Amino acid sequence: MKKRGYIKLTPVLNDCAQTVYAACAQTVKRKETIVMSRYFIIEIPSVSKLFLEWESLAGVVCANVNLSIEKLYRQ
Repeated sequence: MKKRGYIKLTPVLNDCAQTVYAACAQTVKRKETIVMSRYFIIEIPSVSKLFLEWESLAGVVCANVNLSIEKLYRQ
């Protein structure tokens, strides 16, 4: 982060923001690294579009995102 501020990530599934699963983090000082972790389980139709909506006023230098998607067995 270049300056003090916050980051908010919200998953968006099929153009519908999933605000209940949003994650937020805030820095206390300049040039600080933020680490966020979030998990959730949702039912996804076979053809879907999933992306993360990013909100920040803190001047982010770079961001790394690791995403794991697992198919759960359902009867």
